[in-house]
Amino acid sequence: MKKIGYLTFAALLAFGSCTNEINEEGFVDKANTISFNAYPNKTRAVQEDVTNDNMKDDNFGVVGYFNNSPYLFKKEEDNYKAVEQHWNSSEGNNGSWEYKTPSDLKFWPDGSMDFYAYFPYSDNATFVENIASGENETSANVMTIPSVNCEHDILFAKTTTTYQERVPLTFYHAFSKIHGLNIKVSGGNVSDANVEVSVKEVEFINTSTSGDIQVDKEGKATYQIATTDVTLKKSFDSDQTINKSA
Repeated sequence: MKKIGYLTFAALLAFGSCTNEINEEGFVDKANTISFNAYPNKTRAVQEDVTNDNMKDDNFGVVGYFNNSPYLFKKEEDNYKAVEQHWNSSEGNNGSWEYKTPSDLKFWPDGSMDFYAYFPYSDNATFVENIASGENETSANVMTIPSVNCEHDILFAKTTTTYQERVPLTFYHAFSKIHGLNIKVSGGNVSDANVEVSVKEVEFINTSTSGDIQVDKEGKATYQIATTDVTLKKSFDSDQTINKSA
């Protein structure tokens, strides 16, 4: 009887070491889990942009496709939704991105996967059922982030990769921002015209400030505009002197 017990125990150990999943005690072997690193592709010198540091203050959503079909996802009725990732400062010395809901965790299949992600997380982004090309193509747009506006930065990412310990997700800014304004007068630029210009107010016309962000299977973003021909106005507390000539 003792010999049989030892053999059974050895078999259980062998089985547990081959699965790379969750054993009877609830331990997860993370060697084969789909895990992520995430960061913006650049930090822009504009207030309230998402940076490497403040990105950790919010969460992002991600869906993974294997053989053109959703593999890492949540299903709500007929909609494919993203799995939420959050920054866990207790994981390791510096923290790491982990699954907000542990039961959403998936393990790597044998092959390449396509990942689509967005930041910050919301549960209203949707994804297509099939990203195959040709006659089987469901839609050129894989990910749709609906009803966004310019109140905060929106980021998106797409990458294709085989197994990595942590998939690197490089996020791109979905919105444009103006860094500078060049004022011209009759005869050339202000600095060349021997004049001084005081600006009290600036208006930008024919802008778009809300709509849907759509990301295609190549990771390129397009926009379904909801508000058009918007005029944005900025008034200064005091006059701003622009390019004062010497």
